[in-house]
Amino acid sequence: MVRISVAILPCAAVLLSAVTSSSARQMSKRAVSTIFTSCPLDQSSYAGRTIAQYSAYLIKGVYLPSGTLFNGPLGLKGTYQNSEVTFGAARYTNCNATETSFITVNENGLVISGEDGNKDVYVTGSELVSTNGEVDLSNGCSSLYLTNSYDLQFNIITDSMITASLRLASLTPNMYMDATGNIVDKGSEDDTYKVFTFNTCNNGACNIAGDLSDPAGIFGGENNYEGPTGDVPSPDATVVFNIPVDQKGSFNINNPAVSNGFYACRTIYNFYPVTTSGDYRPKGSFYLLRNTANLEGITLAPLGKIAT
Repeated sequence: MVRISVAILPCAAVLLSAVTSSSARQMSKRAVSTIFTSCPLDQSSYAGRTIAQYSAYLIKGVYLPSGTLFNGPLGLKGTYQNSEVTFGAARYTNCNATETSFITVNENGLVISGEDGNKDVYVTGSELVSTNGEVDLSNGCSSLYLTNSYDLQFNIITDSMITASLRLASLTPNMYMDATGNIVDKGSEDDTYKVFTFNTCNNGACNIAGDLSDPAGIFGGENNYEGPTGDVPSPDATVVFNIPVDQKGSFNINNPAVSNGFYACRTIYNFYPVTTSGDYRPKGSFYLLRNTANLEGITLAPLGKIAT
């Protein structure tokens, strides 16, 4: 099995000093202000500071329905076309923004490198954009234009996210989950990661080696799924869910209990596009339909377009 150190997995930097617990299997929803006590971050790295700043970092694009309350800040490299959405809804921001505050000052509520098509959007904090949309900012906050230096940072993070996703996807699954959520541990105590790879491509016949798990229960909510049973990983285990999606296809998460039973600080959801032969497409794309409010953990979907 391929071993991955945190040094080459920057987008999972939250795992560097994650709190472990002997009892909690599901971490309750938490305010942005308590993120450091729930999942402490090592902010000595650029990746750690980025994750500390943003609730989500997306490359391709995001499509949110009107009325959405996005609790934390959003960093987006792709195009944004939404209306009547609030960013930073669950946080207080004291604005004193300058163009050097992207990482060093926790006050940006929205950063968009692509085309900004905002209409009737409210942001708690400042925004950094490449083009102006219709945005209402909180008191004292500013709308600033991205500089080339910020574009460079986007590119660095993008490359790191794709590399991390690709390396995780290459891991051989050592865990198996059936359609009811029952888990069988097929690895050993020495495994660095508890890896589930799901049969989510090629019409349920993924051409990927290993024992592929059934997504029907955990992601589709079938069989009255409310959480895993059997050999459930302990809270101090790092869990990787590999979810391959057909190139230019879509994957639907339609289960409010999807994160039940897994410790959010040590759970990685890795969504990525594949060919019909099961090969990772580093320049591919797909749609991730997130029809749940309860996906808790680190989500890697660098090549996906997110819709709710």
